[in-house]
Amino acid sequence: MGEGWMVRGIGKGLVQKVQLTVRFEDGNRASIILGPKAKSDPDFVPWVGTSAGWILKISTEISLIMKSQGKRLAEAYKLVKLKNESGLNGAFDGKKLARKFKSHKTSTWKEGARAWNRNYRTPMTRTLLILTGETSV
Repeated sequence: MGEGWMVRGIGKGLVQKVQLTVRFEDGNRASIILGPKAKSDPDFVPWVGTSAGWILKISTEISLIMKSQGKRLAEAYKLVKLKNESGLNGAFDGKKLARKFKSHKTSTWKEGARAWNRNYRTPMTRTLLILTGETSV
């Protein structure tokens, strides 16, 4: 990454969002929020010590794209997110995908939790059993 990279927690309360700021040689700055902005999102990254590894990894990826492709901070972050969401950086995580799907379904419908339990819980559980080969989810 290098000089001029700063990270801090922002927001109110005990669980804060992670802000990444880059100060350029000309004195200008650019900032972004890392990870989902909503604390209710299952992938939310809080400003806590256990997030340090993730913050360092994603910041390094952003820095490499900015340097190699000449992208701005926000553009580089979008590219990193696309790469990470596409699964190009790791193994398939069915449980994570199921949690995101459940979060989407229960947060966008008025009767979300009820509909999830009635329509999706059992098929998703069975699908995960098949995909992972586990005996329980």
